[in-house]
Amino acid sequence: MKHNDFFIISQVHKVKIGILGVGYSLNVGDQLIAKSLGVSINSIGQHEIEYYDLHHGRYHIDYQHKPYDFTNYTFPKEKNRSYYIRFAYNLFKVKKIPKDDFEKFIEEKDLIIIGGGHLLIDNFGDFLIKLSVYCSILRKNKKRYIFWSVGVGKEFSLFSRYILKGVTKNIPVYVRDLGSLNNLINNGVLHAKNTYDAAISSACIEFKAESVVRPNRSVTLFIMDTNECKRHSDFKLDRNETAKWWIDVIGSMLERFDTIYVSNNGSISDVYYINNIVRPLCSENGYPSERIVFNEKASSYKDVLRYSEQSDFIVAQRLHSILPCLARKKRVVAIEWDKKVKNILDSLGACGNLISFDYPSDQVVNLVTESKVYSLDENVSEYNAMLFKLLAGEPF
Repeated sequence: MKHNDFFIISQVHKVKIGILGVGYSLNVGDQLIAKSLGVSINSIGQHEIEYYDLHHGRYHIDYQHKPYDFTNYTFPKEKNRSYYIRFAYNLFKVKKIPKDDFEKFIEEKDLIIIGGGHLLIDNFGDFLIKLSVYCSILRKNKKRYIFWSVGVGKEFSLFSRYILKGVTKNIPVYVRDLGSLNNLINNGVLHAKNTYDAAISSACIEFKAESVVRPNRSVTLFIMDTNECKRHSDFKLDRNETAKWWIDVIGSMLERFDTIYVSNNGSISDVYYINNIVRPLCSENGYPSERIVFNEKASSYKDVLRYSEQSDFIVAQRLHSILPCLARKKRVVAIEWDKKVKNILDSLGACGNLISFDYPSDQVVNLVTESKVYSLDENVSEYNAMLFKLLAGEPF
């Protein structure tokens, strides 16, 4: 479809859009990304949107995961994994991709948006191998597709760099931060532009905040499993070291706040880390259990929004607990465990409250109570303007 044809269609009737990503992940921050993107699209014109997950196929954007049974769960060990064994395993799994179902999914679509989220990374080839199959199908069916608001990793193996260049060849790529843009260029992909992370518009999602009971003096901590940090970056600390830091932070918070909420984004390992390392240490330190509320595993993006509304003061680690809290104008202290956190907050002008695990734990309480409230309204307006031009079919 030519750009001019697409522009005419977008002005005359609803554009049929497919969003391809990892929105069905147990880490419901990915669902929040997809939901936010859909809300942004419909804020600039009502379109027909359907969603497809790289691993699970079609899904409804407002799904809620069933309660997770941890009975037979094995906590991943903190170890270095063999890259090529994992890559070969992911390559072997390609045959399980439901190609016929995806062809039916895209059959009547005018546009496929791949994103947002940290998709262009070398996680043992998992995402890229699957994207190569889906993009091949899109090209075969002559469907217009673009990458939107994607994160890009820094390092790629020779195999993954080859796939990266293939899936993005002659295709518009919009990345979510300047760090991703530089990573893409350094890996040989030059046709890219910068936008923002899709979750900055999450405050536009309809959500009944009045249903949340909020104590007068409370703080919410979004905690992430240390091994998850290591899987996605060169983070060096181990679980015991980060847990000690969190325990000291909680101890200081108890002196200033009546209630502490310990929250998560739905990641299984995050929840296990919280319940089996952080929570027992709270008991061992004699912290009053009635003042520390451990929230249930988040089963949808609505839980992340609900947890973000339990307090006006937030300390958050995962990017997609940081961004929805900033978007909802909370006082947020963000923890930098990877460069992407700093890069994305830099792009928003919101790095003033960024710390690392080197920051004195007993001073976090002062930082969060004195933290600045940022407005992302101008960023959202700029983001939506770029999205409008994309939907109108303007040349890249």
